[in-house]
Formats: sequence, structure tokens, C-alpha cells
Amino acid sequence: MPINRIINIIDNKFSFLLKNYEFTRNQGLQFWREKIFNGLMFVVVIFGTIAMIPNIIASITTQSTIITVVDIFVYLSFISIIVIRKRIKLKHKVVFAISLVYLLSITLLFTLGPVGPGLIWLASASLIAALLLGLWASILTIVINVVIILLFALIIHLELASSVFSESYTVITWIAVSSNIVVVNSITSIPLALLLKALEESIKAEQGLKEELLIYNHNLKIEKLKAQESDRLKSAFLANLSHDIRTPMNAIMGFSEILDSENIDQHLKKYTHQIFINAQYLQNLINDIVDISIIESGKIRISYETTTLKHIFEKLIPVIDTLPYWKNRAKSKITYPEGEILETQIKTDTSRLLQVLINLISNAIKFTPEGKISIKAGIKNKTITFCVCDNGLGIPDAEQQKIFDRFTKINRPKGPTTHGIGLGLSICKAIITTMGGKIWFTSKEKLGTSFYFSLPQGTES
Repeated sequence: MPINRIINIIDNKFSFLLKNYEFTRNQGLQFWREKIFNGLMFVVVIFGTIAMIPNIIASITTQSTIITVVDIFVYLSFISIIVIRKRIKLKHKVVFAISLVYLLSITLLFTLGPVGPGLIWLASASLIAALLLGLWASILTIVINVVIILLFALIIHLELASSVFSESYTVITWIAVSSNIVVVNSITSIPLALLLKALEESIKAEQGLKEELLIYNHNLKIEKLKAQESDRLKSAFLANLSHDIRTPMNAIMGFSEILDSENIDQHLKKYTHQIFINAQYLQNLINDIVDISIIESGKIRISYETTTLKHIFEKLIPVIDTLPYWKNRAKSKITYPEGEILETQIKTDTSRLLQVLINLISNAIKFTPEGKISIKAGIKNKTITFCVCDNGLGIPDAEQQKIFDRFTKINRPKGPTTHGIGLGLSICKAIITTMGGKIWFTSKEKLGTSFYFSLPQGTES
């Protein structure tokens, strides 16, 4: 039979044993030891079958039938281990197999002496123990090997038996040969056992980490479900906030504005004006909270349409004129773009663009008690740039780095008190970024601030 055919048979049978072995991954190194043992037994039986004929010939030559009897007994025992391997624990199977190895090695040493493989089988017992049982079993087998060697030395010295073994060795020769075998046996089996022990501890640690990861993933799934439910509740709350609060707020603002325009007592008019101003402030606050929540959830929507700058400013100017903190401001002035620039067509979200402009202009009004506010626009390389400039209080250098952060308000211990919770500029930046543009500013304290933002024109000039 060709050697490749034998190797393929062994490989297929070994794979069959591995696939048909019932195990759980939690067994760790024990699982691999079981697989190795099953494969080892199969290999021993295969080569034992091949070696059976030479062993019989050797027993006839030496006129010793004991080799044949022991070989057959060991051979059949290994077959029985394979047949009933699932019914016996691995530890018991290995101990039985090592006992068979000792029986075979002692028989071969006693009958064949130096020409037989007795010492090889003796050394293999420790390797099998190290591989399949662990460190202490390996050390125990080495001690047993030493005891067996000493017993054979005693047999030689006292001439207790007449055999090829006793005729081939003197005590000194036997001790010299066998001690080398013990040394080689020790430096191979003990490090192997230590390595496997470290591997087993590593596997257990890995299994512990896997269990922790499973628990962690389970908790993450729970937290994800909670977050999704929280997001759903937040969306429902914001929808109610948008509808149920804005509606009465619009009514309050509308009627207070009507009362403010009527010919009523100046004392009452002062109160109605305050109602209108604070109602508008509250409405702006609600709008900012809704907008920032939409931005955080990533659900901001941009609806593009083709329009002109003239149309944008026609919608913008009336809104600015109705701002309560701009009304009756005699010492300040706002200028808007004029001329051909107003006929420029752009493709943009009109409502979002107006939202940004209103926000920036409102900030300029708040921080420019007296002076001039200029709104400018220009086009270059199919990019339109807006500028809201003022000569008001300006932004302190220490505050400029965080001006676009959420909930950031400029700290002015001696300056005017302004309404707001610090969301306006962060909303502007999110809108401009979503629309494919960018926003920046320049400012000097007490000299004014200029906010710029650019957007793609989106259409031909």
C-alpha cells in the first residue's frame, strides 16, 4: 500500500473522530486533549497492525512467545479504548493507555534488550502524560521510569533472571544509557506540560473575557432599546411641543400686538408691550430647542428651491422690523444689499437661509445698542457669501473659540443682559454645514463683529 494512501486514510479517520466527538467549547484544553487522544489511539492501532507481523517474526527468532502475547493484548486493548471511548472519562483512558505502554516497554526491554524499542516506549509514557494529563502526571511517570530503571539495575546486579537484557548490559552501562533517557525525557515532557498549563490558563481567561463580552453586549442591547424608546418619547414630546405650545403662543403674541397698536392707556400699553416681547422670546426659545433636537437626531431636512436674493430680502426685512427689541430703536440702523446683486438666482432652502440670517441679525441687534448693522452679499466662483456686520460690543478674545458651542453665552459682567440660552449660533452652523457651506467670523471687543457664511449658488448666475 503506497505511503500517501496510508496517510490519507489516517487523516480521514482522524477527521472523522474529531467531527463525531461531542463537546462544548467551554471544555477548553480538555476538548483538544480528547481529540488528540482519540487520534493517537487510532494511529497506534494502524501502525500496530502493520508492526504485528515483524513482532511475530521477532518472537519466533528469539524463541519468546511473550512478545507476541503482550503485543496482541496491548493491540486489542487499544482497539477496545477506541470502541468504548465515549463511555470512559479521558483521565481513566489515558491512565489505562500509559499502563499498557509500561507493560509493552518492560516486556520489550526484558526480552529484546538494546535491540528493541523498550526504552523508546518507556520515555513515551511521560510525553503522553504531559500532553494529556498535565504537569504532575508527567513528573509521576518520570519517577516511575526511574523506579523501573533501578529495578532493572537490581536484576542485572543480582542476576535474578537470564535474558537478552541481562546479557547485553552491565549495571554501569544500563545506568549510563537509561539516565540519558530520563534526562531527555524530563527536558521534553516537563516543559511541554508547563506550556500546556499556561495555554489552559490562557484559554480559561479568554473564556472569561468572552462571557464578560456576552454580558456587556446583552446590556448594550438593553441600553439601545431604552435609548430608542427615549428617542421615540422625545420625538413625541417635541411634536406636542411644536403644536400644542406654539398655537397658544401665537395667540398671545397676536392679541398683545393688537393691544399694543390700539389707542389705550399708556400704562396698559407698557404692559402689553412687555407681554409681546416676552412671548416672542419664549417662542424663539421653543423654536431653538426643537431645532437643536432635530439636528441632534440627524433628521434635519433641506428642501431646495430656485429663488432670488431679492425674494429672500423681501421676506427678511418685514420679520426684522417686527422684532420687539428692534422697534423704536432710533439710534441704530440696518442696511441691506442693493442693486444688481438682488437679481442673482440661487438654489437653496429659503426658510433655512432666512432662519440663519434672522438669527445673525438678531444677535447683531442685541449687541449693538447704538450704531450701524450692515447685511452684505457677494458671489464668486458660484459661491454666494453673506455678511452680517456690526460696530457693537464685539466678542472678547477669551470667548471666541467656543462661540459656536451649544449653550454658550458670552460672559459680559459689565455689559447688557440679553435673552437666550446659547443655541442660536450652533444651530446656524449646523444648518450651513448641512447645506454644504461654512460659517466664520471676525471680531474685536468694543469695535464690532462680522459674521460670514458661504453657500453653493446651486444655479447659473
